[in-house]
Amino acid sequence: MLHVFFPGGARYLGTMYLRPRDFYLFEVIQRHGPLPSHYLYEFSKHLAHDLIGFKKRLLALYRAGYLDRPQQLNNPLIHTDFKVYILKDKALEALAGKKDAFATPVGGGYQHALMASCITANIELEVTRAGLGYISQEAIFASSKCPQETKTAKRPLALAASISHELNRGNGISMHRSDRPIEPDQIFGINYGNGFRFFAVEADRGTEPLTRANLNENSILRKVLAYKNILTSGEYKKRWGIPNLFPMFITTADERVRNMVDLTRSIYPDGTQHLLFKAIVGFHVYFRTPPLIPELFGEYVRTGEPFDIRKA
Repeated sequence: MLHVFFPGGARYLGTMYLRPRDFYLFEVIQRHGPLPSHYLYEFSKHLAHDLIGFKKRLLALYRAGYLDRPQQLNNPLIHTDFKVYILKDKALEALAGKKDAFATPVGGGYQHALMASCITANIELEVTRAGLGYISQEAIFASSKCPQETKTAKRPLALAASISHELNRGNGISMHRSDRPIEPDQIFGINYGNGFRFFAVEADRGTEPLTRANLNENSILRKVLAYKNILTSGEYKKRWGIPNLFPMFITTADERVRNMVDLTRSIYPDGTQHLLFKAIVGFHVYFRTPPLIPELFGEYVRTGEPFDIRKA
C-alpha cells in the first residue's frame, strides 16, 4: 500500500483511519523527537481545541501501534496528566510519502533525547507565535545549498574538528590532540525576515564533566574547543551549507552555566559572541514531564553581553 498523505481527509491504514491531525503530530514527533502530550496539543490545537478528545486520540494511536510511551519517560509509579510519546515504525511507514528525509534522531538515551526535543519544540512554538520562520534540520538538509554527500551521510550532523590543548594527565601537563568529529544533538535555523541565524543544540543534563584528561572523551572542554575550531574553519558552511552558526549549550543550573562560561573565557581570552548558554529546570534528575519553556526563545548568556535570539 502506498502511504501518501492526502491533506484533505482521513485515510484508512489497516486498523484505523488516520486523520490530517494524526499525520501532523507524527511529523512533529519525527522532527523533534520524544514529546509530552501537552506539547503535542500546543502544536496542533489550531486544528482542534478539545484537550480531552485530543488525549483520547493519542491513546487510540498508542493502542493501534502508531505511538509508544516508553517507561523510561513515563514512570508508572508517578501520576501525571501528561504522557511522553515516540513514533513506532508503523507511524514512520505512514510518513513515507514525505518529500524530506527524516531528521537524525538524538542519541544518548531517552532522557537526553527528551531534553533536546523539548528545547527545539519550545523554540519552534515561540518562533511561530512571533510570526517568524522556524527552519528544521530536515529543511536544512533538503536545501539545495546543503551538499549531496551530507544528505546521504550516515551521520550528517557530524562536523570535522581538529583540536589541541594542554591537559594534566596525571604525570604532568602535556599537549593533547584530537581529530574526533563533534556532533550536536540538533540543528535548526530562524528566518527573521531580514536575515537568518542557525543554531547547534548541545543539551546538557549536568552529567558530563567540564574537563577530562583526554580530548577524545566527551567533556564541555572538548566541545568548546571543537566549536572554536569549526567556527574558525567554516566547516559548518561546507558540511551543511549554512552561512553562520551559534552553538547553544542548554544545561540544568545557573551555577553550571557560570562554570561553562568561565571555561569558555579560558579558551577565548578576548571572548566570543557565538557560544550561547542557558539553564532550564527539570532535566537533571528526570521524574515528571516538563512544562512548556517559552523562555528558550529569549535571552542567552555568553562571554560578552547577553544575546537575545528573538532579535535579528
